[in-house]
Amino acid sequence: IWAGGLLMALGGLLCLADPRYRRRKPLPEAG
Repeated sequence: IWAGGLLMALGGLLCLADPRYRRRKPLPEAG
């Protein structure tokens, strides 16, 4: 499903764009 890949890519991009966000709210999915 392309939707799953897109969501994963979006999450990764967001994490890269806002590295502080991940540290502020550590998500098990990102870990």
